[in-house]
Amino acid sequence: MRDTFHINVHQKIVVDAGHDTAVVFNQPLQLHASSDDSTANIYSWDPSTGLDNAFVPNPVAILGPSIDSIRYVVKAATEVGCFGLASILVKVFKTLPDIFVPNAFTPGGTANSIFRPVPVGIATFQYFRVYNRYGQLVYSTTTAGRGWDGRVNGKLQEPGTFVWVVQGISYQGKTVNRKGTMVLVR
Repeated sequence: MRDTFHINVHQKIVVDAGHDTAVVFNQPLQLHASSDDSTANIYSWDPSTGLDNAFVPNPVAILGPSIDSIRYVVKAATEVGCFGLASILVKVFKTLPDIFVPNAFTPGGTANSIFRPVPVGIATFQYFRVYNRYGQLVYSTTTAGRGWDGRVNGKLQEPGTFVWVVQGISYQGKTVNRKGTMVLVR
C-alpha cells in the first residue's frame, strides 16, 4: 500500500528587534520589532518587565533604577506556529540624561579602537567633534554610535591629547553639552 503526502517548507522567519541600546532609569523606550514574513504578526516579548504591552511589535519599556540591564527576546509567529526570534539588550544608567565620553583610546587595537560618545537618555544626537592640539577639526559626526578611528585623511595620528565637544537633546527636551580632552594611546 502506498500513500502520497505533500510537505510545504516555509522560509525561516527573520525577526529584527533593533540595536542594543542604553537608557536612563524611568526613560520611556519605544521598542520596535519587525519580521520579513507578513504572516508572522503574532508578537510576544519576554520578559515582560517594564513593558506596557508584551504582545505587540512596538511596546514601550520603562525600567526603574533596580535594573542594571535587561535582554528582551521577541518572538514573531504565524497562526500555524512558525516563528522567529530576536533580542535586544538594554542597559539602564542610574543618572540623569547625559553623554559619556572616554578619556583615552587606542586606534587599531582590539579594545577601545574607536573613539565615540555614549549618549544615554538622549533623544536627538546633534554632533560630536574632535580637534587636534592646533584647534583643527579632525573628526565630526551627527550620527549617534559613530566615532573616530584615529585617522586624518587616511593617516593614523600620532599619540597625543585631543579636544572633543558633543551635544544632544535629552528625552526631556533639555540640551546636554559636554567637552573635554582625550589621550590617543598606542
